[in-house]
Amino acid sequence: MARSLQIDRRGFLKGFSGALLGVAFVGHSPVAAVQRSVETTEGNGWKIALLADPHVSLREDHAAFRANFERVIEQVNAAEVDAVLMAGDCTTHGFAAGVEDFQEYISWLNVEKVWCTPGNHDIGNKPMPERSSHLSDRRVEQWEEVFGRSFYETQLVPGVRLVVANSSYMGMGLEGEPAQWAFLEEQLARPTDDFTVFMAHYPLFVREVDEEDAYFNIEPESRQRMLGLLKQGGVDLFVCGHTHNPRAFEHDGIPHVIAPAISFGLPHDRQPEGWTMLTIDPLGKVAHENQMLT
Repeated sequence: MARSLQIDRRGFLKGFSGALLGVAFVGHSPVAAVQRSVETTEGNGWKIALLADPHVSLREDHAAFRANFERVIEQVNAAEVDAVLMAGDCTTHGFAAGVEDFQEYISWLNVEKVWCTPGNHDIGNKPMPERSSHLSDRRVEQWEEVFGRSFYETQLVPGVRLVVANSSYMGMGLEGEPAQWAFLEEQLARPTDDFTVFMAHYPLFVREVDEEDAYFNIEPESRQRMLGLLKQGGVDLFVCGHTHNPRAFEHDGIPHVIAPAISFGLPHDRQPEGWTMLTIDPLGKVAHENQMLT
């Protein structure tokens, strides 16, 4: 594999831990097209690789995760995509060596930069009665020491804006939460001329917009606040990972795409691993196609 990206290794995360995922969901539905003009260099639109949950780990029993990641990198490079999004759970436990390995892997991708968001395995689980959580502001700071700010806005490609949120700042009681809400209120105050992609690790919901708070979604109060901001800000596409089971649906005119996991699918015996190709054409129509490792 060609190496095209030099990663800033100013430091590595230390002392992280994570919990194994539980049961996920089965289901898939088409994403409706949205209309917005997109500036392109050749008039053919943009190809964006949506990756999620590689769970890079040095444990011997996780060797399959690394093998899957290598296969995905080969496929993404062969597809000659214009940009790569990494929707969290970059590592299994966030330990220093796992982060270093993850940086090595993404340096093999033939793009200028990989845009990342932290997942629960990187910075700590969502606090739930039935699960332990090591989530803290310090762990977010450790992530940011390596990867930069955990919520941000950038130009993904010409004509396409990317807004990234740290899902763990949504209703989980961290000190950094108000700063992110202020950022999101500012960024999503109104629509822009650009096609806008919003990325997080957790989906806002998986099955129903009014579903109860659970391991695989954003808690209801923050969920409703975010849905209002997405609509207000003219977001054209919401992308995420976390469930280890691909799913796509539309809510309030906005397509939501949940990527398959690179590391392992859920349920284990039925869901293959993979990644998602997103295509945005010059008229602002978005399509997605899951690329499964079968």
